[in-house]
Amino acid sequence: MKRHLIYIYALVALLLASCTSGHSDMLAQLEELERQNVADSLMTNDSLALALADFFDRHGTPNEQLRAHYILGRTYADMGEAPQAIDCYQEAVNCADTTTADCDYYLLSRIFCQKAELFYQQMLPNEMLEELLQAQKYAKLCNDTTTYLIAYERRNCAYSLLNQQDSALSVIENAFQAYQQYGYDDLAANAASTLFINMVEHKKWEDAKAYMDIYERHSRFFQNGEIVSGRELFYYYKGCYYAGIGLNDSASYYYQKELLLAQNTQDANNIEAAYKGLYELYKSIGLTDSVAKYADLCYLTSDEQYQQSSAQELRHMHALYNYDRNQLLAMTKTKEVAEMRLYLFIIILFTSLLSVIIVFRVRKWRKHKQEELQAIVKEKQREIQLMQEKYDEKIQQQEHARIELSKIQKSTYEALLREKESEIQKRQSEIDELERVLHAKLSIDEEMLSSYICRRFHYYANHPLDNFSSQEMDMLIEMVEQKIPSFYITLHSGKSITQFDYFVCVLIRLQFAQVEISSLTGIASPNLTRKRRQLLTRCFGIQGSAEEFNEIITAIK
Repeated sequence: MKRHLIYIYALVALLLASCTSGHSDMLAQLEELERQNVADSLMTNDSLALALADFFDRHGTPNEQLRAHYILGRTYADMGEAPQAIDCYQEAVNCADTTTADCDYYLLSRIFCQKAELFYQQMLPNEMLEELLQAQKYAKLCNDTTTYLIAYERRNCAYSLLNQQDSALSVIENAFQAYQQYGYDDLAANAASTLFINMVEHKKWEDAKAYMDIYERHSRFFQNGEIVSGRELFYYYKGCYYAGIGLNDSASYYYQKELLLAQNTQDANNIEAAYKGLYELYKSIGLTDSVAKYADLCYLTSDEQYQQSSAQELRHMHALYNYDRNQLLAMTKTKEVAEMRLYLFIIILFTSLLSVIIVFRVRKWRKHKQEELQAIVKEKQREIQLMQEKYDEKIQQQEHARIELSKIQKSTYEALLREKESEIQKRQSEIDELERVLHAKLSIDEEMLSSYICRRFHYYANHPLDNFSSQEMDMLIEMVEQKIPSFYITLHSGKSITQFDYFVCVLIRLQFAQVEISSLTGIASPNLTRKRRQLLTRCFGIQGSAEEFNEIITAIK
């Protein structure tokens, strides 16, 4: 017997080790696919991705299931199967457990961004907007400012598809300002290019010049003063800008420059734009020969560009939907369904026979048990009747004893009550006097720093996964304004300061460390130092260091 137990224990240990090893191997393969995805490698091995998703659905944690289905979606996207990619992304979202502290909000926000891009490619702006809002939600939960702002900026594309140009312009302007506020100069420059084109189209030349300079100075699309391939259309709008302010020679230079680059790359869209710009320029100057020349060239190129765009659209649709593969998958699924129906019929037939046998046996067993139960119930009823009689007798005795006790204790209770009331009043007077003395010795700063709401924000600063509410922020600000009435007046008197910057000032006044302020506001430490120097200049007109700003804010009484 002992030897058999040893064999059983050994077998269980072997099975556990096998499961653990299998999980490690599958996790290693998942991480390899994730590395390929980060390296932007083409992923076409859907068999491996499917096997990983199936394995982690049965043996993985919610985060592992989320990762596996995301990789499967990325594989289908690279294979040109957009509908299946969207389904996999949605399955990945369903796997996420957002009630746990370790939920991968960063990956969730990325998934919603990529779903939004697929909807954009399919010209579905409303669905794109919904996905981008979800991406912003989860990016905020994990303090991923970059993804949050990028998702917000991409909303302008959805509004453009909906022909809501005012909303699109408002979004891109807000995104541009936010990028600058958080120090994302390259992203701000990319947004500036869209704003530059919009300002040119609306003939707002001063604003166009400002955005053009930012784009040329901070974007990564210029090498040795020349724009990289694929971005040549910028020269067309730069030519339009110079034509708009009357610098025709400069306008002609940039139109010709775009034409040369476009001819080298055989880009019909850019060639047409260059011809169109030269046509409009010479038309405004009055050179009829050049006008006729470029009008003909523009017409011919427009026809070529239409043919090229049609071919591109067909290639785009093929990239989104691999019809041949989908038809093969549909045939395979149909065969699987037929086989499944046969198996299901056999199982149902076997189950029905088994059910009839079980029902017959259960009914016989129930009849026997019911007879036994009736006999037991009768016996229990007799016992309960006897217990009820004893219970009623005890209740009468208890009530008689309670009445007698109440008569005896009533006079004693009233005297004791008066004595305790007098003692309570005396102790309350002593407590009030002690509180008055203690509170008189605390300074305003000590009261604020020891307050519940201040200690609560120190907790939030050291626990980034817990977020404070807007009501708690209002309570903190209100406490400072009540204790130091001059604080609000000093910072707002004749100055333009946002509510966010004012909150930063409140945290500085309450002597929060720079690391804690960064955690509470989501501002990186270098950016926070720069913001304090900017606030010093804006609020007090002083050019100085961030430490000087802290000293001035702390000195407000």
